[in-house]
Amino acid sequence: MEGVLRVYVPLCDEMFWRRVIVRSIVVLGFITLLGLSARKYGKAYRICMAEEDTAGSMRTGSTAGEILKGMIFPGTEDSVLMSGMKKVPDISGSIENREFPIECYPGEEMTDEQSMYEPAEEQMTITDGTEEPGAILPNVDAPPYENTSASIRVILYGSGGIPEISEAVYDLASFSVDMLCIPEKENMIFNGWYMDEACTMPFERTEVLPEVLELYAAWIKKPEVTVDEKGFILDERGYIVGCNANMETVIDGLLCVPSYVECRGIEKGAFDVVKEIVYDIYISENITYIAPGAFDSLGCLMYIEVHPRNPSYYSVNGILYNMDGTVEVCPPVHPSVYFK
Repeated sequence: MEGVLRVYVPLCDEMFWRRVIVRSIVVLGFITLLGLSARKYGKAYRICMAEEDTAGSMRTGSTAGEILKGMIFPGTEDSVLMSGMKKVPDISGSIENREFPIECYPGEEMTDEQSMYEPAEEQMTITDGTEEPGAILPNVDAPPYENTSASIRVILYGSGGIPEISEAVYDLASFSVDMLCIPEKENMIFNGWYMDEACTMPFERTEVLPEVLELYAAWIKKPEVTVDEKGFILDERGYIVGCNANMETVIDGLLCVPSYVECRGIEKGAFDVVKEIVYDIYISENITYIAPGAFDSLGCLMYIEVHPRNPSYYSVNGILYNMDGTVEVCPPVHPSVYFK
């Protein structure tokens, strides 16, 4: 009996097979890239591990043979050159056969071979027991008193005055003795700053100052003073050092300096207590000394007149002159100040 065998084969369109082929190619390419990457990074990993093993050996105190294992030296083949390292000379021989640079002593000339081992700059390290070992000290050739900082520390000793001790820090560039606080001492007059306690070396501002400056105050005894009948206060020298504002030292703006022979001069600040009511001054013939700045506080002074027989001073149009013709005092409100 004859029959008919029918086989059904599913048919796929052409687009389906194209997609299958493209996906296969992509998968194969990805697998190939993975293989190449694994090979590359595997080699880098082995090199990195070799470097870590060598560094670990150095930290743990391994011998020179163990540390140098895996490095390439001339004449060896089973070594691995680590990344970033340079080839070094062969040290496989005995230490007796190796050559080392010879030091150059003073008076000898350094050869070209020695100069390649000489450092570019050498610093001397000195320890005196108070510094940490190896600390680099300042230049030992510099003078010990030279101040290399930008400030100066000043310690003032009152030498019996008040305050007894004071201390301050000043800018080195602008520091001057005028910045220092002057102490006070009963019945004594301040006579300047000195470098020594005995007050034999007066202090003078110089270009080179120490970082710590110690100064001592000098004193002289305050002279005994007397007060005359008009209220002028005179010291032992006969110099006017002050006046009594409650007495008749100034009459209608005119201050007449005493004319008795015991009065010989005028000190600075002598008329400070009456400075606001003095407009004119008459200087008698017995006055032979006027301290610099004696009339600076008299802001209302307009005119100065001098006795014709005074041997040291004369006046012209209200201006005080020395006998050599130089101006001693020009009143602050003199007409010549405003109309030149």
